[in-house]
Amino acid sequence: MGGFAPQAIMTVIGLGLNAIQTQRQARATRAQVETEAAANAADVEAQRAAAARDREARLRRALAAQRARFAAGGLDPAQGSAAAVLDGLVAEAEREAEEDREQVNSRLGLLERRRRQRLDLLAADRDRAALGLFRRALPIRTTSCPHSRTA
Repeated sequence: MGGFAPQAIMTVIGLGLNAIQTQRQARATRAQVETEAAANAADVEAQRAAAARDREARLRRALAAQRARFAAGGLDPAQGSAAAVLDGLVAEAEREAEEDREQVNSRLGLLERRRRQRLDLLAADRDRAALGLFRRALPIRTTSCPHSRTA
């Protein structure tokens, strides 16, 4: 009755167990990469929010100080050049906010590219490991093939 030799059966079982272990490790590593990427993005967002709060507080203080100076000089801060100065402070704060948004978006884009690169490397490693498992299980000799013709 033919069948597999015990060694062949053990090889197949070993391959299956190695494949399962490799998949588990790959999933765990992928989860770690995703967790790190999410933590990095959260850090960037937290820094952005802190910078926005700081910028808004500085703007409020600058507006209040400028209004006080105008009032001390007898100017109405809602009219004429006084209003233009206040509008200029607001416009400057908006420009800073836009620059910060661009920097944050750039940093988030860089983090996303790094995440994808790491996942691509993990996938390539997984593929190489799977190929290595099959090569060990199926020893194929490529150096001398009995069916090839030599000139």
